[in-house]
Amino acid sequence: MTRVQKFKIGTEFRYSKIFNKKKSKIADFPNYLYYTDTPGHNMALLERGINAIAKTKSPDGQRTPAINLRSSHHKSGSSETPWQDFHDPDNGSAVYFGDNKATNKKRPEEITGNKALLEQLILHNSSKRSDRMFAAPVMCWDFTQKGFGKFNGYGIITKAELVTQVDQKTKNPFTNYRFELALFSLTEENEEFDWQWITDRRDKKLSAENTLEHAPKAWKEWVKNGEACIEKCRRKTYKMLVVKTEDQILEPSSKKGKILKTIVDYYPKTKEERFEALASFATEQLFKETNVKYSPQWINPKGADGGVDFVGRLELGRDLLAGTKVVVLGQAKCKKPNNATNGSDIARLVARLQRGWIGIFVTTSYYSDAVQKEVLADRYPVVLINGKKLEEIISTYMHKTGEEKIENFLKKIDATYEEMISRQRPEELLYK
Repeated sequence: MTRVQKFKIGTEFRYSKIFNKKKSKIADFPNYLYYTDTPGHNMALLERGINAIAKTKSPDGQRTPAINLRSSHHKSGSSETPWQDFHDPDNGSAVYFGDNKATNKKRPEEITGNKALLEQLILHNSSKRSDRMFAAPVMCWDFTQKGFGKFNGYGIITKAELVTQVDQKTKNPFTNYRFELALFSLTEENEEFDWQWITDRRDKKLSAENTLEHAPKAWKEWVKNGEACIEKCRRKTYKMLVVKTEDQILEPSSKKGKILKTIVDYYPKTKEERFEALASFATEQLFKETNVKYSPQWINPKGADGGVDFVGRLELGRDLLAGTKVVVLGQAKCKKPNNATNGSDIARLVARLQRGWIGIFVTTSYYSDAVQKEVLADRYPVVLINGKKLEEIISTYMHKTGEEKIENFLKKIDATYEEMISRQRPEELLYK
Protein backbone atom coordinates (compact mmCIF):
# COMPACT_ATOMS: atom_id res chain seq x y z
CA MET A 1 0.00 0.00 0.00
CA THR A 2 1.28 3.43 -0.97
CA ARG A 3 2.11 5.62 1.99
CA VAL A 4 0.31 9.00 2.01
CA GLN A 5 2.74 11.71 3.06
CA LYS A 6 0.66 14.84 2.75
CA PHE A 7 0.02 17.09 5.74
CA LYS A 8 -1.60 20.46 6.30
CA ILE A 9 -0.13 23.67 7.63
CA GLY A 10 -0.84 23.81 11.35
CA THR A 11 -0.57 20.03 11.81
CA GLU A 12 1.02 19.16 15.15
CA PHE A 13 3.31 16.13 15.00
CA ARG A 14 4.78 13.89 17.66
CA TYR A 15 8.55 13.97 17.38
CA SER A 16 9.75 11.04 19.46
CA LYS A 17 13.37 10.25 20.31
CA ILE A 18 12.53 6.59 19.78
CA PHE A 19 12.97 7.35 16.07
CA ASN A 20 10.27 4.96 14.90
CA LYS A 21 9.24 5.71 11.32
CA LYS A 22 6.90 2.76 10.81
CA LYS A 23 3.97 3.95 12.94
CA SER A 24 1.67 6.58 11.42
CA LYS A 25 0.66 7.78 14.90
CA ILE A 26 2.25 8.02 18.32
CA ALA A 27 -0.09 8.72 21.25
CA ASP A 28 -2.87 9.80 18.84
CA PHE A 29 -0.61 12.36 17.14
CA PRO A 30 0.74 11.95 13.60
CA ASN A 31 4.30 10.66 13.69
CA TYR A 32 6.71 13.18 12.15
CA LEU A 33 9.21 10.50 11.06
CA TYR A 34 6.50 8.49 9.32
CA TYR A 35 5.27 11.42 7.23
CA THR A 36 8.77 12.63 6.33
CA ASP A 37 10.30 9.26 5.55
CA THR A 38 12.22 8.80 2.30
CA PRO A 39 12.99 5.08 1.78
CA GLY A 40 16.68 4.41 1.33
CA HIS A 41 17.73 7.70 2.92
CA ASN A 42 18.53 8.92 6.41
CA MET A 43 15.70 10.32 8.50
CA ALA A 44 15.01 14.06 8.25
CA LEU A 45 15.68 14.69 11.93
CA LEU A 46 14.95 17.91 13.85
CA GLU A 47 17.70 17.63 16.42
CA ARG A 48 19.14 21.10 15.82
CA GLY A 49 17.75 24.52 15.11
CA ILE A 50 18.89 24.37 11.48
CA ASN A 51 18.62 20.92 9.87
CA ALA A 52 19.80 20.69 6.28
CA ILE A 53 18.98 17.39 4.59
CA ALA A 54 22.12 15.86 3.06
CA LYS A 55 22.92 17.08 -0.43
CA THR A 56 21.96 15.04 -3.47
CA LYS A 57 24.37 14.54 -6.39
CA SER A 58 22.13 14.47 -9.45
CA PRO A 59 23.00 14.31 -13.18
CA ASP A 60 22.75 18.11 -13.54
CA GLY A 61 24.40 19.14 -10.30
CA GLN A 62 24.35 19.05 -6.53
CA ARG A 63 21.32 20.28 -4.56
CA THR A 64 20.08 20.49 -0.97
CA PRO A 65 16.66 18.77 -0.84
CA ALA A 66 15.29 20.94 1.99
CA ILE A 67 16.23 22.74 5.19
CA ASN A 68 14.12 22.24 8.31
CA LEU A 69 14.12 25.09 10.82
CA ARG A 70 13.15 24.20 14.35
CA SER A 71 11.94 26.97 16.62
CA SER A 72 11.57 25.98 20.27
CA HIS A 73 9.14 28.56 21.61
CA HIS A 74 8.84 26.70 24.90
CA LYS A 75 12.52 27.58 25.46
CA SER A 76 12.38 31.19 24.24
CA GLY A 77 13.94 33.61 26.68
CA SER A 78 15.91 30.87 28.43
CA SER A 79 19.68 30.61 28.66
CA GLU A 80 19.50 27.88 26.03
CA THR A 81 17.43 29.93 23.57
CA PRO A 82 17.63 33.61 24.59
CA TRP A 83 16.23 34.91 21.30
CA GLN A 84 12.68 34.83 19.96
CA ASP A 85 11.94 33.37 16.55
CA PHE A 86 8.75 34.59 14.93
CA HIS A 87 6.27 32.66 12.78
CA ASP A 88 3.27 34.29 11.11
CA PRO A 89 2.01 31.66 8.65
CA ASP A 90 -1.31 33.47 8.17
CA ASN A 91 0.56 36.39 6.60
CA GLY A 92 3.33 34.36 5.01
CA SER A 93 6.32 35.53 7.02
CA ALA A 94 8.83 34.24 9.56
CA VAL A 95 11.97 35.44 11.33
CA TYR A 96 14.66 33.00 12.40
CA PHE A 97 17.87 33.56 14.33
CA GLY A 98 20.94 31.58 13.29
CA ASP A 99 22.87 28.95 15.25
CA ASN A 100 25.92 30.89 16.39
CA LYS A 101 26.67 31.00 20.14
CA ALA A 102 28.97 33.01 22.38
CA THR A 103 31.12 29.91 22.97
CA ASN A 104 31.89 29.44 19.28
CA LYS A 105 35.31 30.60 18.10
CA LYS A 106 34.36 30.73 14.41
CA ARG A 107 32.81 33.63 12.56
CA PRO A 108 28.97 33.45 12.41
CA GLU A 109 28.96 32.72 8.65
CA GLU A 110 31.22 29.70 9.26
CA ILE A 111 28.81 27.96 11.64
CA THR A 112 27.20 24.93 9.97
CA GLY A 113 23.56 26.05 10.07
CA ASN A 114 24.21 29.67 9.19
CA LYS A 115 26.46 28.57 6.33
CA ALA A 116 23.68 26.40 4.90
CA LEU A 117 21.12 29.21 5.06
CA LEU A 118 23.48 31.80 3.57
CA GLU A 119 24.14 29.40 0.71
CA GLN A 120 20.40 29.24 0.05
CA LEU A 121 20.04 33.00 0.41
CA ILE A 122 22.17 33.41 -2.73
CA LEU A 123 20.01 30.95 -4.67
CA HIS A 124 16.73 32.37 -3.30
CA ASN A 125 17.65 35.89 -4.41
CA SER A 126 19.18 34.96 -7.76
CA SER A 127 17.80 36.47 -10.95
CA LYS A 128 18.59 33.23 -12.82
CA ARG A 129 15.98 30.48 -13.13
CA SER A 130 18.80 27.93 -13.31
CA ASP A 131 19.86 28.94 -9.77
CA ARG A 132 16.34 28.93 -8.39
CA MET A 133 15.84 25.43 -9.79
CA PHE A 134 18.44 24.16 -7.33
CA ALA A 135 17.23 26.26 -4.40
CA ALA A 136 16.02 24.36 -1.35
CA PRO A 137 12.66 25.02 0.31
CA VAL A 138 13.03 26.14 3.92
CA MET A 139 10.45 24.49 6.19
CA CYS A 140 9.38 25.98 9.54
CA TRP A 141 8.58 23.82 12.55
CA ASP A 142 7.40 25.27 15.84
CA PHE A 143 7.93 23.29 19.06
CA THR A 144 5.65 24.72 21.74
CA GLN A 145 6.49 21.84 24.07
CA LYS A 146 9.06 19.06 24.14
CA GLY A 147 8.40 16.35 21.59
CA PHE A 148 5.59 18.16 19.73
CA GLY A 149 6.27 20.17 16.60
CA LYS A 150 3.79 22.09 14.43
CA PHE A 151 4.32 22.61 10.72
CA ASN A 152 4.08 26.34 9.98
CA GLY A 153 4.85 26.33 6.28
CA TYR A 154 7.64 26.50 3.73
CA GLY A 155 9.32 29.21 1.71
CA ILE A 156 12.48 31.12 0.86
CA ILE A 157 14.94 33.44 2.62
CA THR A 158 14.44 37.04 1.55
CA LYS A 159 16.94 38.79 3.82
CA ALA A 160 19.82 38.10 6.22
CA GLU A 161 21.48 40.60 8.52
CA LEU A 162 24.13 40.50 11.22
CA VAL A 163 22.86 41.27 14.72
CA THR A 164 24.40 41.37 18.18
CA GLN A 165 23.01 39.06 20.83
CA VAL A 166 23.91 38.57 24.49
CA ASP A 167 24.67 35.24 26.13
CA GLN A 168 22.31 34.79 29.09
CA LYS A 169 24.85 32.96 31.23
CA THR A 170 28.03 34.94 30.62
CA LYS A 171 26.36 38.23 29.59
CA ASN A 172 28.92 38.40 26.79
CA PRO A 173 27.82 39.81 23.42
CA PHE A 174 28.26 37.81 20.23
CA THR A 175 27.36 38.21 16.55
CA ASN A 176 24.70 36.13 14.84
CA TYR A 177 22.46 36.17 11.80
CA ARG A 178 18.80 37.14 11.64
CA PHE A 179 16.97 35.62 8.67
CA GLU A 180 13.69 36.84 7.20
CA LEU A 181 11.54 34.35 5.29
CA ALA A 182 8.61 34.56 2.90
CA LEU A 183 6.29 31.59 3.45
CA PHE A 184 4.55 30.46 0.28
CA SER A 185 0.97 29.54 -0.40
CA LEU A 186 -0.55 26.06 -0.49
CA THR A 187 -3.98 27.26 -1.59
CA GLU A 188 -3.95 25.24 -4.81
CA GLU A 189 -3.01 22.15 -2.80
CA ASN A 190 -5.86 22.60 -0.30
CA GLU A 191 -3.29 23.63 2.33
CA GLU A 192 -1.55 20.23 2.05
CA PHE A 193 2.22 19.87 1.74
CA ASP A 194 3.28 16.84 -0.29
CA TRP A 195 6.49 15.29 1.11
CA GLN A 196 6.86 13.41 -2.19
CA TRP A 197 8.38 16.65 -3.49
CA ILE A 198 11.21 16.41 -0.94
CA THR A 199 11.60 12.70 -1.70
CA ASP A 200 12.00 13.59 -5.37
CA ARG A 201 14.59 16.22 -4.50
CA ARG A 202 16.55 13.47 -2.70
CA ASP A 203 16.46 11.20 -5.76
CA LYS A 204 19.86 11.35 -7.47
CA LYS A 205 18.35 10.01 -10.70
CA LEU A 206 16.04 13.02 -11.13
CA SER A 207 17.13 16.32 -12.62
CA ALA A 208 16.21 19.56 -10.87
CA GLU A 209 13.56 20.15 -13.54
CA ASN A 210 11.96 16.76 -12.94
CA THR A 211 11.75 17.33 -9.18
CA LEU A 212 9.16 20.06 -9.77
CA GLU A 213 6.39 17.57 -10.54
CA HIS A 214 5.13 17.42 -6.94
CA ALA A 215 6.20 20.94 -5.97
CA PRO A 216 3.46 23.38 -4.86
CA LYS A 217 2.14 25.68 -7.56
CA ALA A 218 3.44 28.76 -5.74
CA TRP A 219 6.96 27.32 -5.70
CA LYS A 220 6.80 26.60 -9.44
CA GLU A 221 5.63 30.17 -10.01
CA TRP A 222 8.55 31.54 -8.01
CA VAL A 223 11.09 29.32 -9.81
CA LYS A 224 9.77 30.70 -13.09
CA ASN A 225 9.52 34.41 -12.22
CA GLY A 226 11.74 34.97 -9.19
CA GLU A 227 11.58 38.05 -6.95
CA ALA A 228 8.84 39.72 -9.01
CA CYS A 229 6.23 37.21 -7.85
CA ILE A 230 7.19 36.71 -4.19
CA GLU A 231 4.21 38.71 -2.93
CA LYS A 232 1.91 36.83 -5.28
CA CYS A 233 3.25 33.52 -3.98
CA ARG A 234 3.23 34.57 -0.31
CA ARG A 235 0.68 32.79 1.87
CA LYS A 236 -2.25 34.94 2.92
CA THR A 237 -5.06 33.72 5.13
CA TYR A 238 -8.38 35.53 4.85
CA LYS A 239 -10.28 34.86 8.03
CA MET A 240 -14.04 34.90 8.23
CA LEU A 241 -15.26 38.23 9.50
CA VAL A 242 -18.40 36.71 11.00
CA VAL A 243 -18.07 36.14 14.76
CA LYS A 244 -19.59 32.86 15.92
CA THR A 245 -22.47 32.97 18.40
CA GLU A 246 -20.54 31.03 21.03
CA ASP A 247 -17.74 33.62 20.85
CA GLN A 248 -20.19 36.42 21.63
CA ILE A 249 -22.00 34.95 24.62
CA LEU A 250 -20.69 35.08 28.18
CA GLU A 251 -21.07 32.14 30.51
CA PRO A 252 -24.00 33.19 32.78
CA SER A 253 -22.34 31.82 35.93
CA SER A 254 -19.04 33.64 35.26
CA LYS A 255 -18.15 36.98 36.82
CA LYS A 256 -18.53 38.73 33.46
CA GLY A 257 -21.83 36.96 32.82
CA LYS A 258 -23.21 38.11 36.18
CA ILE A 259 -22.20 41.71 35.44
CA LEU A 260 -24.04 41.61 32.12
CA LYS A 261 -27.13 40.15 33.81
CA THR A 262 -27.06 42.98 36.36
CA ILE A 263 -27.06 45.48 33.49
CA VAL A 264 -30.02 43.79 31.79
CA ASP A 265 -31.98 43.56 35.07
CA TYR A 266 -31.35 47.26 35.75
CA TYR A 267 -33.40 48.20 32.69
CA PRO A 268 -36.79 46.41 32.85
CA LYS A 269 -39.46 46.93 30.18
CA THR A 270 -40.84 49.89 32.09
CA LYS A 271 -37.64 51.89 31.70
CA GLU A 272 -35.68 50.13 28.95
CA GLU A 273 -35.34 53.44 27.05
CA ARG A 274 -32.96 54.62 29.79
CA PHE A 275 -30.47 52.02 28.55
CA GLU A 276 -29.75 54.52 25.78
CA ALA A 277 -27.69 56.62 28.21
CA LEU A 278 -25.46 53.60 28.90
CA ALA A 279 -25.21 52.83 25.18
CA SER A 280 -24.13 56.41 24.49
CA PHE A 281 -21.53 56.18 27.25
CA ALA A 282 -20.19 52.85 25.93
CA THR A 283 -19.86 54.37 22.46
CA GLU A 284 -17.79 57.23 23.86
CA GLN A 285 -15.48 54.80 25.66
CA LEU A 286 -15.12 52.62 22.57
CA PHE A 287 -13.85 55.51 20.49
CA LYS A 288 -11.53 56.59 23.29
CA GLU A 289 -9.86 53.17 23.01
CA THR A 290 -8.82 54.08 19.45
CA ASN A 291 -7.74 57.64 20.35
CA VAL A 292 -10.44 59.16 18.13
CA LYS A 293 -12.09 62.33 19.36
CA TYR A 294 -15.75 61.59 19.95
CA SER A 295 -18.32 63.65 21.81
CA PRO A 296 -21.79 62.41 22.80
CA GLN A 297 -24.49 64.94 21.87
CA TRP A 298 -28.02 63.96 22.85
CA ILE A 299 -30.62 61.21 23.29
CA ASN A 300 -33.81 61.37 21.27
CA PRO A 301 -37.10 61.47 23.22
CA LYS A 302 -38.97 58.22 23.71
CA GLY A 303 -41.31 57.40 20.81
CA ALA A 304 -39.79 60.01 18.52
CA ASP A 305 -36.48 58.43 17.63
CA GLY A 306 -37.37 57.04 14.20
CA GLY A 307 -34.75 54.33 14.53
CA VAL A 308 -32.10 56.54 16.18
CA ASP A 309 -31.76 56.51 19.98
CA PHE A 310 -28.69 58.70 20.49
CA VAL A 311 -26.45 60.98 18.46
CA GLY A 312 -22.75 61.79 18.65
CA ARG A 313 -19.98 63.39 16.63
CA LEU A 314 -16.53 62.28 15.54
CA GLU A 315 -13.89 64.92 14.87
CA LEU A 316 -11.01 64.05 12.57
CA GLY A 317 -8.20 66.60 12.30
CA ARG A 318 -7.85 69.87 14.16
CA ASP A 319 -8.48 72.80 11.86
CA LEU A 320 -10.96 73.89 9.20
CA LEU A 321 -9.09 72.61 6.18
CA ALA A 322 -7.23 69.60 7.59
CA GLY A 323 -10.19 68.17 9.45
CA THR A 324 -13.76 67.00 9.20
CA LYS A 325 -16.75 66.08 11.38
CA VAL A 326 -18.71 62.84 11.15
CA VAL A 327 -22.22 62.31 12.44
CA VAL A 328 -22.73 59.15 14.49
CA LEU A 329 -26.25 57.73 14.84
CA GLY A 330 -26.77 55.18 17.57
CA GLN A 331 -29.36 52.52 18.32
CA ALA A 332 -29.64 50.73 21.68
CA LYS A 333 -31.39 47.46 22.53
CA CYS A 334 -31.43 46.02 26.03
CA LYS A 335 -32.53 42.40 25.85
CA LYS A 336 -31.70 39.02 27.32
CA PRO A 337 -28.13 37.95 26.43
CA ASN A 338 -29.29 34.74 24.73
CA ASN A 339 -31.78 36.49 22.40
CA ALA A 340 -30.23 37.42 19.06
CA THR A 341 -30.56 41.00 17.83
CA ASN A 342 -33.08 41.32 15.00
CA GLY A 343 -31.92 42.37 11.56
CA SER A 344 -34.88 44.75 11.18
CA ASP A 345 -33.44 46.93 13.97
CA ILE A 346 -30.18 47.25 12.05
CA ALA A 347 -32.13 48.10 8.89
CA ARG A 348 -33.98 50.96 10.62
CA LEU A 349 -30.69 52.48 11.72
CA VAL A 350 -29.10 52.08 8.28
CA ALA A 351 -32.09 53.78 6.66
CA ARG A 352 -31.34 56.97 8.63
CA LEU A 353 -27.71 57.19 7.60
CA GLN A 354 -26.74 59.86 5.11
CA ARG A 355 -23.61 59.91 3.00
CA GLY A 356 -20.51 60.06 5.18
CA TRP A 357 -22.36 59.24 8.41
CA ILE A 358 -21.80 56.09 10.45
CA GLY A 359 -24.05 54.06 12.72
CA ILE A 360 -23.40 52.23 15.94
CA PHE A 361 -25.64 49.54 17.39
CA VAL A 362 -25.32 48.63 21.07
CA THR A 363 -27.01 45.57 22.52
CA THR A 364 -26.80 43.37 25.59
CA SER A 365 -27.32 40.28 23.43
CA TYR A 366 -25.47 39.02 20.35
CA TYR A 367 -25.62 39.36 16.55
CA SER A 368 -26.70 36.41 14.45
CA ASP A 369 -24.67 35.21 11.48
CA ALA A 370 -27.36 36.53 9.15
CA VAL A 371 -27.20 40.05 10.62
CA GLN A 372 -23.40 40.16 10.43
CA LYS A 373 -23.36 38.86 6.85
CA GLU A 374 -25.90 41.49 5.81
CA VAL A 375 -23.80 44.29 7.29
CA LEU A 376 -20.67 42.93 5.60
CA ALA A 377 -22.24 42.12 2.24
CA ASP A 378 -23.93 45.51 1.91
CA ARG A 379 -20.89 47.33 3.36
CA TYR A 380 -22.98 49.21 5.89
CA PRO A 381 -20.88 51.74 7.86
CA VAL A 382 -22.16 50.34 11.15
CA VAL A 383 -20.23 49.46 14.31
CA LEU A 384 -21.67 46.53 16.29
CA ILE A 385 -21.25 46.30 20.08
CA ASN A 386 -22.58 43.06 21.57
CA GLY A 387 -23.21 42.22 25.21
CA LYS A 388 -19.76 40.73 25.66
CA LYS A 389 -18.05 43.87 24.38
CA LEU A 390 -20.38 46.08 26.40
CA GLU A 391 -19.43 44.29 29.60
CA GLU A 392 -15.74 44.61 28.71
CA ILE A 393 -16.05 48.37 28.10
CA ILE A 394 -17.87 48.97 31.38
CA SER A 395 -15.64 46.72 33.49
CA THR A 396 -12.52 48.37 32.06
CA TYR A 397 -13.86 51.81 32.89
CA MET A 398 -14.82 50.78 36.42
CA HIS A 399 -11.37 49.32 37.00
CA LYS A 400 -9.67 52.52 35.81
CA THR A 401 -11.85 54.76 37.95
CA GLY A 402 -11.89 52.59 41.05
CA GLU A 403 -15.64 51.95 40.92
CA GLU A 404 -16.29 48.63 42.68
CA LYS A 405 -20.05 48.06 42.40
CA ILE A 406 -21.80 47.81 39.04
CA GLU A 407 -25.06 48.97 40.63
CA ASN A 408 -23.52 52.28 41.75
CA PHE A 409 -22.02 52.83 38.31
CA LEU A 410 -25.36 52.23 36.57
CA LYS A 411 -27.08 54.73 38.90
CA LYS A 412 -24.55 57.41 37.94
CA ILE A 413 -25.09 56.80 34.22
CA ASP A 414 -28.87 56.68 34.69
CA ALA A 415 -28.80 60.09 36.40
CA THR A 416 -27.58 61.66 33.13
CA TYR A 417 -30.51 60.37 31.06
CA GLU A 418 -32.97 63.30 31.41
CA GLU A 419 -30.36 65.98 30.85
CA MET A 420 -29.24 64.31 27.60
CA ILE A 421 -32.72 64.25 26.01
CA SER A 422 -33.10 66.75 23.18
CA ARG A 423 -34.72 67.28 19.77
CA GLN A 424 -32.22 68.40 17.17
CA ARG A 425 -31.32 67.70 13.58
CA PRO A 426 -28.12 65.61 13.27
CA GLU A 427 -27.00 67.75 10.32
CA GLU A 428 -26.44 70.65 12.71
CA LEU A 429 -23.47 68.81 14.21
CA LEU A 430 -21.47 69.36 11.05
CA TYR A 431 -21.54 73.13 11.50
CA LYS A 432 -21.13 73.48 15.26
